[in-house]
Amino acid sequence: MTLIQPAKLNGHDPYAYLKGVLTRLPTQKNTAIVELLPHNWKPTISDKVWWLDADATPSSNPARQLLQPAT
Repeated sequence: MTLIQPAKLNGHDPYAYLKGVLTRLPTQKNTAIVELLPHNWKPTISDKVWWLDADATPSSNPARQLLQPAT
């Protein structure tokens, strides 16, 4: 199981979750790493507004395309 599936199971957008975790990870204290697990993660405002960035649309961002459900 990857980090994406648990994020989905916990009701998070996988792209926003990974972006938020990777943004916070370098400055997160070792004792607070557990806060970054999908079942504990609380998105910040910047994590929630990723879609305002034109480069975050599925058609223009290959990474975002990988996270889209297969149709």
